[in-house]
Amino acid sequence: MKQKVGFVGVGAIGRPMARNLVRKGFDVVICDIDGARVKGVAADIGAGVAAWPADLAAECRLIVIMVPDAPEVEAVCFGERGIGAGEPQDLLVVNTTTMDPARSRAVAERGSRHGFRLLEAPVTRGVAGAEEGRLCFFVGGDAADLERARPVLEAMGTDVRHVGGIGEGLAMKLVHNVISITTSTLLGEAIALGSRWGLSKRQMLECMKDCNADSYQFRLKLPRMIAGDFGPGFAIDLAHKDLSIVLGIAGRLGTCLPLAATAREALGAARARGLGGLDTCATLLLYERPE
Repeated sequence: MKQKVGFVGVGAIGRPMARNLVRKGFDVVICDIDGARVKGVAADIGAGVAAWPADLAAECRLIVIMVPDAPEVEAVCFGERGIGAGEPQDLLVVNTTTMDPARSRAVAERGSRHGFRLLEAPVTRGVAGAEEGRLCFFVGGDAADLERARPVLEAMGTDVRHVGGIGEGLAMKLVHNVISITTSTLLGEAIALGSRWGLSKRQMLECMKDCNADSYQFRLKLPRMIAGDFGPGFAIDLAHKDLSIVLGIAGRLGTCLPLAATAREALGAARARGLGGLDTCATLLLYERPE
């Protein structure tokens, strides 16, 4: 019999994640705050629909959450019709949302009083990684819970990396994002400079491969800049959110992160220009098309 898996949040990344679960043979039931979207996604990928997270808790032993931030996770788990209201039994909640590790620990502790366990598994490699089933998960939580969730995670990704306990998977994801977001933001600035000097983006791509300026972000983002492909990938809005989380934590720890702060400022400027829904490579437009 197929394992039934609940899935909350079928946006740009959640939708292909849920699709891959269906393709790998899971009986997937989806739930989303956008009723029209959830019906369209269900028809597209062949999933069932639940009106509320509480309904998922009543029929599933494992639920995946992919929503924007901690407030949405807390609402999904503890809202009036959240998971806790479904009187779950032996339920494992796999939260793939990037959020403050302290709030994840609070969700795990509160969840234990509502009948479910939490495993955090924030993802990287973006929309393309989700569509191609090659996400990487930074896992925080109990090893036994990870083994229980492993078939589900491996249906959506190629790398499952157990970092440690609750909060530690998210800490690793946020450190990762400091590096990737600041690199992507700097790339837009540097490529715009090269363009103003008359260098073509394609020439810069070819010349800098396998040199000191080369990086995963360079090879991922510059081809998109060349193609003018600024559509969904890792949205500027989410990158700004993640750096805001990091800077808040750094403040509590007494740590100064000036480069991350500058990157967040650039992302804020991009949001003010109406670019928040575009991929982080669209920061290039700040410098190529200054107001």
